[in-house]
Amino acid sequence: MALQLLGRISKWGAVTFFGVFVSMVLIWEKCRHGSRHGDISARVLLRDPVGGGAGVWVIDREIPTIIIAAEPVTPVVAAGAELRIDYVVRRHRSCAVSIDRFIIDRFNTRYELEDLNVNAGLPLGEDRFVQPVKVPQGVEAGPAKYRTSSIYVCNPLQRLWPITGGTRDINFLVK
Repeated sequence: MALQLLGRISKWGAVTFFGVFVSMVLIWEKCRHGSRHGDISARVLLRDPVGGGAGVWVIDREIPTIIIAAEPVTPVVAAGAELRIDYVVRRHRSCAVSIDRFIIDRFNTRYELEDLNVNAGLPLGEDRFVQPVKVPQGVEAGPAKYRTSSIYVCNPLQRLWPITGGTRDINFLVK
């Protein structure tokens, strides 16, 4: 798939593009030879490309990014300081992602952090980065968890029915 090699379009995007292309060729043939009634209806013009694309979107449920490793760079952090997480990920597709984040202290008190939203367009393949996380004031000293939950949107239908990436806990100590 030439479009996929450019790194700008996902596997399912290429399939959708191909499905729309084939549908347009079929519509062209219907128009050229005429339908049973001598014209082409708007219903056929919309049904073939949109229905084919939506059908592909419905089965598009593969998680686009796999987290290979996630470890705290600084496993002991003071309340109000910065926890730094070293991530190694593999992106199979570049999709928009929204990450719900919070910290849970030793008393199971949950401290909500601002959501992290990343647009599509990140490079495919393996990537390594460090994500800083501000530990809120008031988190009790002792064992704590940084918990994340990811939601991916790779096609328009997934704005209503996103791909969920599950939750991940990263343990650290608050001093």
